[in-house]
Amino acid sequence: MAIDLLSSRNGVPFDLKARMQRGQALNRAMQQGGQFGIGDEAALPQPRGVGGDEGFIDVYGSSFTDTMQDLLNSVDMDQKVSNEQIEAFVAGEQDNVHEVMVAMNRAQLSFQFMTEVRNKGLETYQELMRMQI
Repeated sequence: MAIDLLSSRNGVPFDLKARMQRGQALNRAMQQGGQFGIGDEAALPQPRGVGGDEGFIDVYGSSFTDTMQDLLNSVDMDQKVSNEQIEAFVAGEQDNVHEVMVAMNRAQLSFQFMTEVRNKGLETYQELMRMQI
């Protein structure tokens, strides 16, 4: 019994065209500057207020945990988009090898960034554990 990897994934229909369009729209947004563009102040976290009963977390709008979760979700999405573009290229549905390579490199860089953030976090933790009180 042969399994068609492009028609379903774990029993759920696989809509490759819709996923490819999402990936291409994401690539276009990134190339045009998107939400990460230089000078795009709307993408920066805005303080809600200072003083009162508001803590450090509320002042900046998100906690460290939320920030790390967003990073992990972003890396996961980059990996999925890259895999979908590779599958589409192999299936002959994607003709532009440049977009496939951009998606692959983006996924690789975001994974390397996540790994470096993890390594720095571990180094910081180990340094704190070595401190004498």
